[in-house]
Amino acid sequence: MQTLNILLLLLVISRAGYAAENNQHPHHVAAATGYSWHGNEESIYTGIDYTYGFQNGFTVGAFLEDVRGDYDLQAVGFMFGKQWESGFSVSAGPGVEYKIKKDKYLLLLRTTAAYNWHFSNWSIGPILSFDAIEDASNTTYLGIAVGYGF
Repeated sequence: MQTLNILLLLLVISRAGYAAENNQHPHHVAAATGYSWHGNEESIYTGIDYTYGFQNGFTVGAFLEDVRGDYDLQAVGFMFGKQWESGFSVSAGPGVEYKIKKDKYLLLLRTTAAYNWHFSNWSIGPILSFDAIEDASNTTYLGIAVGYGF
């Protein structure tokens, strides 16, 4: 419990320092929806991601996607990236894809490019992600994300 309190204190201190120097919010949570492609199959996806932005523009975060349609899967993982004041960001990181119908887990490497327009704490913009999966297949996601920074 003491470790959790220390982590929360460090989080509050880092947020205050970041916001004071950059007039931005270091924490960003976004929900996305759009289309995804896996081979010649097409489905609709919904996802959520969290990023923490450091003063130098580098980010760390996590993602969760849920795909339903021609194929059903869930993907989860971590991201490391870079964001620019213009609103453009790129990231990459490892994850796991769970193929629901096959009850099979596969490793993946995700790369993402996004652009966000910011309005106070809110953001909106297109997002494109590509998962290279260990079985030599891939999944592509194209959608729109709405986020909130704090």
